[in-house]
Amino acid sequence: MGIYSLNPEGNIRWKMLPDEGTTSAMSPVIDRNGNIYIGFKDLYCLSYEGSILWKKNFYIISNNLLIDGLDNILFTLTNPSQAALESIIQIDQNGDIVNQINISTPSIAQYYSPAISNNMILLPIPFTSMILLIN
Repeated sequence: MGIYSLNPEGNIRWKMLPDEGTTSAMSPVIDRNGNIYIGFKDLYCLSYEGSILWKKNFYIISNNLLIDGLDNILFTLTNPSQAALESIIQIDQNGDIVNQINISTPSIAQYYSPAISNNMILLPIPFTSMILLIN
């Protein structure tokens, strides 16, 4: 599994294939400068040209990546021993943690498409009647 960049003719411009023994990748996001963020086992930031700008280990990224209006990347971490949502992480373009919100309900394993607006995140939780509002 990897990420490929294609030219307008459909030919491969560049590809990035991490050697992590992983079979899946979290949906990539692109910031306004063209940097690409993608989570495999590690979280990568790639330049538009395909070079790795940085790589950080966040032990289990459990859902798709999001990007906010300030080009911060948001994702969730799952506790590997409980298979439960542990925290929501917000990082900046350098991969430094801006904010970390710990989730106190360990039975939550995932969320559905969140909405981001004016410094708030709305997370519908599947198979429950819960909606998390984080501001």
